[in-house]
Amino acid sequence: MIDRTIYMLFRSQKISESAIQAIETELSTTPQTLLYFDICTEQSVRLIRALFDCHLLDSCCYLHESAEISDKESNLLSQAIPNRSALYDCCCADFGKTSYMRQRRHKRFVEQSDYLLVIYDKPLAEINNTIRYAALLHKPVIQISLDHLHF
Repeated sequence: MIDRTIYMLFRSQKISESAIQAIETELSTTPQTLLYFDICTEQSVRLIRALFDCHLLDSCCYLHESAEISDKESNLLSQAIPNRSALYDCCCADFGKTSYMRQRRHKRFVEQSDYLLVIYDKPLAEINNTIRYAALLHKPVIQISLDHLHF
């Protein structure tokens, strides 16, 4: 049984150790935590691995566009997730590349999650709208920007 779910919106080219430590501090150790994420990059995988290493995550759900995960994504995910059975992949029908489709997906997963975790370089409309929607639903939001931290 999942006790807590986190939807991660990762829109950054890099993640610093101080940002990872801030996330670890903010998230208390609650058993059975599921993380939803939609971007599989070296930096997002680095963060996921750090959260697994600190026992802050029990499982992940990768939201992807295509029917199959690519070899590159599979290799990155293998590095991040120590137990492959802790990874679920979900092909999202509403994945789409348009802004409207991304916002629709974000709204759906914010509604289903207990927390919103946002890591970004620039405060894009996609990010700001998702944060506002989470606030409207009274969901806790953890924001990590490249320059400074917000809680």
